Amino acid sequence: MSMNHVATYKKGEVIFVQGDPADCMYDIEAGSVGIFTDYDTKQEKQLTTLYEKQIFGEMGLIEGKPRSATAIALQDNTQLTVVSQETFAEYFRRQPVKVVRIMQGMSKRIRSLTEAYLEACSAITEAAE
Repeated sequence: MSMNHVATYKKGEVIFVQGDPADCMYDIEAGSVGIFTDYDTKQEKQLTTLYEKQIFGEMGLIEGKPRSATAIALQDNTQLTVVSQETFAEYFRRQPVKVVRIMQGMSKRIRSLTEAYLEACSAITEAAE
């Protein structure tokens, strides 16, 4: 099985664009990455900044659905380990702690969405009364 490779990006360079097919995930080795919706439009919103040892793009890789946001390198010499479908199993065999980190991240996102949904339902119910 082939090894994962490290890709290097310059500040402002696009890593992937919202709507692109998701064929890999990324592990930040150095630098930082901004995650944006509606990038380069008037509605652009930066959702988060990610740093060394953080993983992104895993949702698309696992689900096989298009990218839900755009990823941009925020620093020169941002280095990312690229984990493809082919190298996914090997990557986790070598770094099992990453599996836990990904699961924690997904759980946190689901919990946050659930809380936002319940707050919205409560607000709708209160408005209706």
